[in-house]
Amino acid sequence: MYEGTWVVTDAYPQGASSVSDSAERVLGSSVTYSAKSARLDQSTCDVPVYKSERLNSDDFLFRYSVEQQQIGFTSDDVIEITLSCSSDTSDLGRTLLLQQDAYAVTPSKGMFFRLEKAKI
Repeated sequence: MYEGTWVVTDAYPQGASSVSDSAERVLGSSVTYSAKSARLDQSTCDVPVYKSERLNSDDFLFRYSVEQQQIGFTSDDVIEITLSCSSDTSDLGRTLLLQQDAYAVTPSKGMFFRLEKAKI
């Protein structure tokens, strides 16, 4: 479901802040997930460990301080996939939030970034 290459296509500010110039620079970046490696922007993880958890709307609000509908999700459960890596990797893409296979959201530096799965 999450494996493959994802491209950052949009940014959602967390809370009342606006999209910053640094967030705009992230647009177009990509992350790639596979069982054997992960590439998060310019960082590589050679031995990724993925953990998956299902979050209902209350859990999501508690964890991220935003209602999931504000970042493009429905009120259905969200799958949270977290990546652990032995090397120091980019914050972008370490957590993947998804409800469907076509797009996902990753939280990073006070923003939520929309990711769309690359068509290969």
